[in-house]
Amino acid sequence: GKISFLNSETKRDPQPKLFGNKYLYEHTLFVLEQTDFCEFEVHFEVLHNTIHSWLGGRDPHSMSSLDFTAYDPIFFLHHSNVDRIWAIWQELQRYRKLPYNEANCALPLLNVPMRPFSNTTANHDRMTLTHSTPNDVFDYQNVLHYKYDTLTFFDLTITQLEHLIEERKAHDRIFAGFLLHGVKASADVHIYICVPTSKYEENCAHEAGVFSVLGGESEMPWQFDRVFRYEITDQLKLLGLNQNSHFRVKTEVTAVNGSSIHAKIFPHPTIIYVPKQGHSADFKHEEGNGNLVRKNVERLSLSEMNSLVHALKRMQKD
Repeated sequence: GKISFLNSETKRDPQPKLFGNKYLYEHTLFVLEQTDFCEFEVHFEVLHNTIHSWLGGRDPHSMSSLDFTAYDPIFFLHHSNVDRIWAIWQELQRYRKLPYNEANCALPLLNVPMRPFSNTTANHDRMTLTHSTPNDVFDYQNVLHYKYDTLTFFDLTITQLEHLIEERKAHDRIFAGFLLHGVKASADVHIYICVPTSKYEENCAHEAGVFSVLGGESEMPWQFDRVFRYEITDQLKLLGLNQNSHFRVKTEVTAVNGSSIHAKIFPHPTIIYVPKQGHSADFKHEEGNGNLVRKNVERLSLSEMNSLVHALKRMQKD
C-alpha cells in the first residue's frame, strides 16, 4: 500500500515462525476457551498482534508498526478474520448460556464514541457513524446488519469446538502470567525457563514460547487490568518439571527493528497453576497416597494427634 505523505510503500517481511508450527491454532483455542469477555479480550488482542508482528517483520513501514499497519491492504483481511473469531466466541458463549453481548470491564469507555468512526468529516458512512461506541457493535447482526455464512473453526461446528475446548481442560496446566501495557513500540517477548544448576548458577537456555505486542510512537497509553496467560505446561514437562519444581521464567523483549528492550519494562511474570477441570489443587484423603495425604486437623485420631505433637517437638529442637 502507498504511504503518500512519505512517498513510500508498505513492505512485508514474513518471519519463519509464521509457518510450520501450531502456535496460532493453540493460542486461538485458548482465546475461545475464555468465558468472560474481559479475559477473552486480553488474550484475543495478543493473538491478533501475532500476525502484525510475524507478517510485517522488521520493516518500519509494515504490518508490525502501529503507525503504518493500516496502509497495507492485508490489514483489512486480517481484521476481517479477527472479527470472525470474535463472532465464533459469541456463538460459543450462546451455547454455554453465558453473556456474549456485554463487558464488565472498562465500563466508562464502552459508551465513548470511537474515532475516526465518530468523526463526521472523516466518516461518511451513516451506519458506522451512528453506531460508533463499543457497546453498539456487540450485536453486529442487528446493529450493523451483517452475518457470516458459517462460523466453523477448522471445520468444527460450535458444539464440536466446545467439546474440544473442554477436552483440553482435562489435564493440569501451568501458565506464565504477564501484566502488559503499551511500550511505544512493537516487540516480541521471548519466554525462557531458568533451571538451577548449582547454588549460584542457572540454565536459562530453555525457550518456552513467544508472544507479540503492537505499538508505535503515536500510540495512546494503555494497560491491561487482567493477566495475559501463556501456557508453558509442555515445555516444563520436557524438562521434567511441574508447578512445585524450582524454576523461574525470564523474558527477552526484542523490538521489530531487532534492538533489545529492557526486559523489566513489564512486571516480572508470575506462575499460574490450573488443575484439571473438576479437580481441586488440594490433595484429598485417598488410600495409597502415603505422605501426600493432607488431613483436616479437627478430625485427627488420638494417635495422629500424638504423632503430630511429637513431630512438632522434634522440629522445634532442630
